[in-house]
Amino acid sequence: MCQPQQWTEAEEGSVHVISKHRNLSSVGTQLGRIIETGGLTIWPNLCVTWATELARVLPSHVVTAICGHTEKIAQDHYRIVTDDDIQTECRVTELWCKYGAARGRNRW
Repeated sequence: MCQPQQWTEAEEGSVHVISKHRNLSSVGTQLGRIIETGGLTIWPNLCVTWATELARVLPSHVVTAICGHTEKIAQDHYRIVTDDDIQTECRVTELWCKYGAARGRNRW
């Protein structure tokens, strides 16, 4: 099994595999360096993707604290609509058209 250098060289009893960059500021930059050190290629807009995924599961104030920017900056520059969002909207619209319209309900 292939294991990253940080894992194999971790001190006995270590809690974190990545311990050097525990500060929450510029996490995306540090994460990019760690990914490249592991021999992998980072994908475009790593910070944008990460902030968007975090926003799906965590409250906005937590995401902005982790990512190190304000909620306005997050809204204007980091939150994106994904293919999954479009697929979900299509399913919701399809269900509304099938069931809601048949019952005379107005979507808006």
